[in-house]
Amino acid sequence: MATTADTAFVTRVSVTRQNPPVRQATLESTGDVLTFGLPTWQSEFYEMPLDGEQARHAGTWDHLVACVASCLTGNLGTALSARGIPSDGDRLTSRAEADIEVEDGILVMKRLRVHYTVHGVPADKVDAAERAHSVHQRACGIARAITGNVEITTTMDLVD
Repeated sequence: MATTADTAFVTRVSVTRQNPPVRQATLESTGDVLTFGLPTWQSEFYEMPLDGEQARHAGTWDHLVACVASCLTGNLGTALSARGIPSDGDRLTSRAEADIEVEDGILVMKRLRVHYTVHGVPADKVDAAERAHSVHQRACGIARAITGNVEITTTMDLVD
């Protein structure tokens, strides 16, 4: 497969369509296998059976939301750490949700919201935490890959 001179890395995934609609993706970089199913809401939209193996696995939308939220959370954690604010363990958590709409008869993600909770930010580091939050999204390649098609918003609560 040809790449451009600006390509920094090529990631490869092999996908096998098992018992449709179940798919398995093998990540070449690690050998990990991800299994994709069809959750209830997608199953109903596509008028497919609600039982069977597909109902036991997360769908592609779930994985995409998890990927974006994980990347954003990691970037916020890095930005906090750079400002002397610990973000390891359970000090930084996030919860994400996405709005999926029907467009031209297909499901399309339109909005993604990520909410962070940061525990134990000292009073003298609150401004620094807010600055970290204001810049972290720019450093997220996954979020940048979908920006323009998906509106991404983030919010943050500082606790104790």
